[in-house]
Amino acid sequence: MHTTSLRHRTTKTVRKGSYYPLGASLTPEGVNFALYSKHATEVFLLLFDRAEGEPTDVMQLQHRTKFIWHVCVTGLQVGQLYGYKVRGEYRPERGLRFNEAKLLLDPYAKAVTGKFRNVDNLLLAYDPQPGAGERLPDSRDNTTIVPKAIVVDDPSDHYIANPRSTVVLLAQKAGFARRSGVIDFIGAGRRGPDTMRTRVQRCLTTAQRRSMISTRKAPAEPPDNLQGT
Repeated sequence: MHTTSLRHRTTKTVRKGSYYPLGASLTPEGVNFALYSKHATEVFLLLFDRAEGEPTDVMQLQHRTKFIWHVCVTGLQVGQLYGYKVRGEYRPERGLRFNEAKLLLDPYAKAVTGKFRNVDNLLLAYDPQPGAGERLPDSRDNTTIVPKAIVVDDPSDHYIANPRSTVVLLAQKAGFARRSGVIDFIGAGRRGPDTMRTRVQRCLTTAQRRSMISTRKAPAEPPDNLQGT
């Protein structure tokens, strides 16, 4: 199986970008990417033209604010497919299962190209052979079979060019909705696809969502109590 080479190769203009917001966000220049990983040693952004194709660009992220790796790629537009590969320790006994042969889906992706299919156990980070357990990483590359994240134009995204001086705060949507009379009741704590977030967003127009935005001075650094990989 072909293995995607993890080396920086791109003809696109790459800028430092911002650690906020997490995920992929449209900017006036292109798309800002931000990924949280506390224990990663290297992070690579992979761009794709086709869901099952090889990457057209591989970009090593050079900037990290606390534990958030970030980059802004100019010229990218809505519909761009992408994923990540991350280097770090493989120590399952400590909960660390970094494996650069495995493509990772952005946990903040708003759309994906399809469902996960564990063909030949290629989604597993560890060697699936009987008796191997989790001790050995699986070196087989799964780049072509993993669904890709899709850059979308989400009106609720509010990219801030300089998050150190300004941070966006969203008001509590439930309280706002009740006070404004948009909806009569929100089922707080409900599970499933009809969650509080989706129910409120269906009711609020883009203009109403924007009216919920307020700003304040941000701390010099992100909070120290971030948890994750």
